[in-house]
Amino acid sequence: SGRDIYHPGSCSSLLHGLAAVWKTQLKLAISFYWAILARRGILVRGF
Repeated sequence: SGRDIYHPGSCSSLLHGLAAVWKTQLKLAISFYWAILARRGILVRGF
């Protein structure tokens, strides 16, 4: 019982979905972080 929920197909698609969301959130977080640094003038040259 409940075995069908954990078959590879749904598991991998779920992981791919989570990975996509995580990458999107990471990009947004990095963009937000750099925007704050740039606004504060702490942006290090060479980066």
